[in-house]
Amino acid sequence: MPLRGWIGTPIVALHLLVSPGDLLAQLASADATEPQPAEASARSYDGLFDELIGMRPRADRVAEVSNVVLQRDLARFTLQRGRLHLLSAVNRRTVGAVFKGVGVFSFVPSSRIERDRLKRMEKADSLESPFTTLLLLFADGTADELEAALQFGPGPDGNDMRDAIEAGLEFLADEDSRTFDPDFMGAWLNGERSELFFAYVQRQGRDPVALSINPNELEGVRLQSRIHRRGYDRHAEVITQFPLKGRGRSGARGERLRQAEIEHYALDVSLPPTGIGEIGFAAT
Repeated sequence: MPLRGWIGTPIVALHLLVSPGDLLAQLASADATEPQPAEASARSYDGLFDELIGMRPRADRVAEVSNVVLQRDLARFTLQRGRLHLLSAVNRRTVGAVFKGVGVFSFVPSSRIERDRLKRMEKADSLESPFTTLLLLFADGTADELEAALQFGPGPDGNDMRDAIEAGLEFLADEDSRTFDPDFMGAWLNGERSELFFAYVQRQGRDPVALSINPNELEGVRLQSRIHRRGYDRHAEVITQFPLKGRGRSGARGERLRQAEIEHYALDVSLPPTGIGEIGFAAT
């Protein structure tokens, strides 16, 4: 079954009727060898989620930009002039940057079907859209590319870019349920490097768009528009979606080329007394 949607912290709560004396005796014998629970850190899901939602422009890693080009599959971002901040670290790693200034987003789908779909949505079969603000999130080599192309140092605090960060994160995260796109979260949580790339583009005189590059999905290039909300449901409208350049199905079944895998999980278990001669059980 293809993995869709987001992941979060699983919570299980059970109530057991057991003999307190027998259970406490067993726990006492195992107490010396049981490892103590580790404190929450960025290596935990919750710690990483908090760092992602709290990302801010760094005032000590600012660069003036002049004609820097980033090419991702069939999308090109030309940062003509402006200011770029690296974002605060996530799990001790730079995974984001935000730009404000003058730039152009170029996008040309390879197939006629997707160009026709783009034309129905955008009134053009290709995009050459000026933009004023650009949010980048990545698990690929974008940070190295920016470091090589720009000279970073101290600068303004970047508070004028926070709105763009929050708006862009809405495409990947939901604060109410504390869920985040599972592919990005998995890569950052496990310290993986992959082609995962996300860009939120605030276009001049047009609605914003979001571009995702996801090598784990069969149709790994996705261009989306505004987010629609209805009650608890929220989704971004897909403008066009197609495989990465040179990629095919190659025997894959369903919508994903790589399924989610669980290599390790940990349970935090507590056995609180109920006050009526019973022991409760809770695990997260």
